[in-house]
Amino acid sequence: MPQQPASVAGPEEGAAPKQEALPAPPQLMQAAAAVPEQGGSRQQARPPQQACPPQQTPRRGGGVRRGDIQVPMMSPEESAQISVPFQQAEALLRPVLDRYGAAIVTGVASEAECAELKQLFAEDLGELVDTAAAAAAGLAAAGERAVAEVRHWPLASLESLGKMERCQLRGLPQGRFAWAGRLHPRVRRVYELIHGTDKLVSSCDNSFFAPEEHREQDGNRSWPHVDHNMHDASIWDDDGQPVSQWEVFQGLLYVWGSERQHASTTVLWCGSHRDVYEELMADSNMARRGRNAMHFSRLEDMSGTENQRRLSQAWLGAARRVSAPPGSLLLWNSRLVHQGWRGGPRLAQPVCWEPAGRRDERARERKMKMAAMGLPSTHWGSLGIPHTLVKAELPAATAAVANRHAVQLPMKRTLRPVTLSPGVQVEEVWEKLQRLDWMKPLPRDVKAWLEASLDPKILSVL
Repeated sequence: MPQQPASVAGPEEGAAPKQEALPAPPQLMQAAAAVPEQGGSRQQARPPQQACPPQQTPRRGGGVRRGDIQVPMMSPEESAQISVPFQQAEALLRPVLDRYGAAIVTGVASEAECAELKQLFAEDLGELVDTAAAAAAGLAAAGERAVAEVRHWPLASLESLGKMERCQLRGLPQGRFAWAGRLHPRVRRVYELIHGTDKLVSSCDNSFFAPEEHREQDGNRSWPHVDHNMHDASIWDDDGQPVSQWEVFQGLLYVWGSERQHASTTVLWCGSHRDVYEELMADSNMARRGRNAMHFSRLEDMSGTENQRRLSQAWLGAARRVSAPPGSLLLWNSRLVHQGWRGGPRLAQPVCWEPAGRRDERARERKMKMAAMGLPSTHWGSLGIPHTLVKAELPAATAAVANRHAVQLPMKRTLRPVTLSPGVQVEEVWEKLQRLDWMKPLPRDVKAWLEASLDPKILSVL
């Protein structure tokens, strides 16, 4: 079986200031991403010829703070270079991923399916709104409007779902919307094509959501990074491959498109998974971090000032905001330089499926706990790493607040995760599991109870 991960990792696809983390195993406290790729000679990186070509700076939506960067949208031509219709994925997806390190698989979810996914998200939010408290505060109509059309969700109520437009709290990572996105047949089929097997396990990462009121931004903080470090040999799969040779592709199922300037999305440096990645990994700081099983690797973490400056400058010229249509699946190699972009509406579900042979029994137990408790993992499908930006505790219920500036809807502590079998109460789950050490094996009786408490279909992919 795979060896135990040596650590847990840092932030992922959105911006990520430091917060208190889950009590995840020390072995996991730094490993946040993993992917292999073919190597290549180490040489000074430049914007690769296959990278998305330059484009005019987009129109501004607001002020730019000191230290922010401005990133243009992909042009239609740039988007077309990395777009693959789902029906042609078997023939075209791998060549596009190999060349650019990223792909937009179009036609994964139909228009009707996107509407169904949005409705499932509305049902999740509707379960969380305390309707009695809202009525008592004179906010019954506001709550009904927000749930009826989630684009109108009050901005003041957004952080009650999680910081930085991440739906990390109140059971949402294990809700209707999140699992419908992960289990979508075409999403899984794409990963079967990538990995050449149908024996896969899923991640449990948090959904991304921002309503229409979320402001367009001219600039965002610059934090380009990769989520794979080739110097880590602490984890091995059933086939005897170390994590340094694994291929991991992070994914985002876009329910709402990101074709407008006013949209939150992902920023990619197309083609940087080759020479740029090799140069990054040649840095002594990166080698040290990898030996400590730290995969989250920012350009700013490099030891060489000149190389760091040059790569950062190249990033400014090559970075593009992804223009993804509704129903598309964005994929990127974890060796690709990327970051998130916050500045507009978004409804998307992160997905990542990996071969089951990479997941050991300890990881499976952690994933079962997260699934039952409504907690998120990081983007890995195999390692079962509790998300580093969330405490392993139920958040407090929130009170209703209404004034002329904002509406904050009253929220319950948690929804009931769809992962639970009929009759199992989420409060009972927390009572049994909350105080157990994440780094230790589950007691035999608790493990048997937990397996019986989870929906068999979901349990089979954890």
